Amino acid sequence: MSPPILSPQWLRQATGQDIITFFKNVPVSLKAHDNYAELEKTQHLLEKMIKWLDNNPRDVDRRLADKIKDTLLHTPGITNKSFKHAYLNFSCYINTVLYVAEEEYLDDNAISLLLKTLKNRHSDGGRNMFIDQDFLRAAIECKAAEGEHMLFGSFKWDWGKKDLFNNVVDRAFGIYNHAQHWYVVCIDFQARQVFAGDSIDRGMPEHVRRAIVQWLVSVLPVTNEFSQPSDSLKGWTLHKLDVPQQGGDSGSCGLVAANAIECILDPRMPPWSRQKRVAHRMRLLNMLMSDNPFVSTY
Repeated sequence: MSPPILSPQWLRQATGQDIITFFKNVPVSLKAHDNYAELEKTQHLLEKMIKWLDNNPRDVDRRLADKIKDTLLHTPGITNKSFKHAYLNFSCYINTVLYVAEEEYLDDNAISLLLKTLKNRHSDGGRNMFIDQDFLRAAIECKAAEGEHMLFGSFKWDWGKKDLFNNVVDRAFGIYNHAQHWYVVCIDFQARQVFAGDSIDRGMPEHVRRAIVQWLVSVLPVTNEFSQPSDSLKGWTLHKLDVPQQGGDSGSCGLVAANAIECILDPRMPPWSRQKRVAHRMRLLNMLMSDNPFVSTY
């Protein structure tokens, strides 16, 4: 006897095709089930992804698209599926994958994979630093709250200090989120310059600027005469970073931010563009769902 539909046992075995079939003719009695709302959301994202894969034959590698589609439709327990990358120490769940379709916004997990990929491929012996996303978020939130006269206690600003003190690092790169939008920052320690940009040209918010300054003040070697505990750094300048513009109907800000960094590190990487937006997302999908994050679909 097969397990009841929507039970934990059924969900552990259900494929994407099972879920899509279920929602074609839902029994009224099951709409009040505890798992119904969450599964309906997954089904909506799944159908959107399948449609997106089917409707872009000219822009993508069809074999890759068909492989992804087959995985989504025929893998048992797809609602709890995680994709693991052993050598990147990274895994993501199905919703991270499904949010890549069309021009959906990327979640934290997808951004984390992009940063880990960049670090794995472009650290150049430690000369390129990739700022931890959690640290950057906490530092920015700390400065925002400080501006609202809230007490935060002693925040530890010394992330990465050892590498910087040993003069290993030439540049640091980070991606941060503010007001549901992803930004990118590049710090050049040799030229004493900070570059910041985003894909809809909002510019760097003031509390983000203060967070970057506070971090630099805290981690630069004490032998540097330009370090000082203030709201600015003597001898440092802030510049706009050239980031591809995404347009108003796109949620690709996180993908564009990562691409802007990769273009700096690898001149062969094509900048994000509306003409290439599908190819960039297909490349990310392949990163998320396989152990080969460096494969190119261009």
